[in-house]
Amino acid sequence: MVRKSQEWPDEGELIVGTVYKVVNYGAFANLEEYAGKEAFIHISEVSSGWVKNIRDHVRENQKIVARVLRVNPKKGHVDASLKRIREDQRTKKIQQWKIEQKAEKFLELAAKSLDKDLDTAYDEVGYELMDIFGDIYGAFESASEEGAETLTEEGISQEWADAITEVAVKNIQPPEVHISGYVDIKNYNPDGVEVIKKA
Repeated sequence: MVRKSQEWPDEGELIVGTVYKVVNYGAFANLEEYAGKEAFIHISEVSSGWVKNIRDHVRENQKIVARVLRVNPKKGHVDASLKRIREDQRTKKIQQWKIEQKAEKFLELAAKSLDKDLDTAYDEVGYELMDIFGDIYGAFESASEEGAETLTEEGISQEWADAITEVAVKNIQPPEVHISGYVDIKNYNPDGVEVIKKA
C-alpha cells in the first residue's frame, strides 16, 4: 500500500480509496494512501445530479478518487466528495497512484537487497525521498539517469543510494525520442553543389 509521510490528508487533496460499505445515506471507503483511515462520502456528494439509488453511482470494492472536504483528526473523520472533481483530475490521480505503487515495489526490492523490510525502508529512506524529490518514483528516476551521486548529494546514505540505483537502472528505461525529417536546400549559384556540400 502506497504511504504518505503525513497521518491525515489535507482539505482539498485528491485521495484514492476503496469503497467497503454503501448505505442509503452515503458510502464509506478505506483510504489507500493513509493506513487505517477511512472517508465518508455523503449521498449529496456522490453526483451532481439527483441520486435516486446510490448504488447506481458507487458499489462495494470499487476504487474511487475523491476530494477531501473536511478532516477531523479528533473524531477520526474524513469527509470526501466524488462530484467536486473533474474527469481529468481523476485520471491524473489514478496514474500518479499507479506510478507510486510501482515505486513502492522498487523500494521493496532495494530493501530486500539490503536484507531489510518495507517498513524499515520507509523509516530509513522512503519518507526522506518523498520530502526531497516529491515522490519516491522521482528519486528512482534521478538515480537511473544520473547515478547514486544524486542521492548521496541529498544526504541519503551510500548503502541505500547504491541499492536504489541498482534497482532503478534495472527497471527504469529513460525515454528515447527519434526525430526525422526532410530538408530542402536550394542554391542558385553556378557552384551551388559545392557550397551546399561545404555547409
